[in-house]
Amino acid sequence: YGGRVTDDWDRRVLKVYADHFFSVEAITVPHFALSKHEAYFIPSVDGTIINFKDYIQGLPGNDPPEAFGQHGNADIASQIANSNMLLDTLVTLNATVLRTSDASDPGGSAKGIEARVFGLAQDLEERLPEVIDVESVQESKADEVTALVTVLL
Repeated sequence: YGGRVTDDWDRRVLKVYADHFFSVEAITVPHFALSKHEAYFIPSVDGTIINFKDYIQGLPGNDPPEAFGQHGNADIASQIANSNMLLDTLVTLNATVLRTSDASDPGGSAKGIEARVFGLAQDLEERLPEVIDVESVQESKADEVTALVTVLL
């Protein structure tokens, strides 16, 4: 959600969320369920900071769509949209390479175009940073529950 209410559908979704989360039950029912997913509930307010940290550490690393009241297929739809965006970018990149053929290959032969695209892909791959071992970083930062660590991990 981008933070703006631009049409009636946005208003309806926000009203459903507000009706559920800003209710008397949310503050009176112990362990009020925030979704159908069992991990998401409002923890007891009489706990210690350690209890809250333990609760937060127990939350899933990747939120399932059900945590937000969406159908499991919402994740599939999101992955399809991301894949389509990647493919559109690749097609655009290929079209850009076709338009910028150099004088040594005036016809823009398929072999020359393919070599340029491959060269660009190799260049991008070389610029990528090292892969981060997320699990070992999470273990090393387990006691450090700061906003920065939460956002980055």
